[in-house]
Amino acid sequence: VTNWNSYSNSDYGFGFKYPKDWQLVIIPKGKDDKQNQVLKIGLKSPEMAEAMERGVPDAVEDVYLSCNNKESGFDLEKYIKNNELFLVNSFSSEKIADINMYQASFTGLSTSTSYFWQNDQNYFQFSDVYGDYIIPQKILSTFRFTSK
Repeated sequence: VTNWNSYSNSDYGFGFKYPKDWQLVIIPKGKDDKQNQVLKIGLKSPEMAEAMERGVPDAVEDVYLSCNNKESGFDLEKYIKNNELFLVNSFSSEKIADINMYQASFTGLSTSTSYFWQNDQNYFQFSDVYGDYIIPQKILSTFRFTSK
């Protein structure tokens, strides 16, 4: 991780590192994205970037990180457990990068693992789309809140 690229966002007060050979993409908000989503970042491994360039069907970013404005009375645990888009297979909490996070394994179009955490203004979702675990876990372990 010492030779990885760094990403930081001063508007939302966070940063993380990712492998030098991965591509970082800021994804424009789509019509199906949550109303309160303010930022969505995709990270592509070299293999997935090549598959996307070749037009392989269903090829998407390996990892997503989204930042969402918290609404008044927002309850992160309730949001995860009551999400209508996915069936939650397992749910737990753990500390990663000195941040208390929830981990949820979902079944939707495919099975994936997502991590959720929050600060005073926002909640974050980090999704490992393909279940690679090793590199996404390393990326997640570098996440830090920064001052705005």
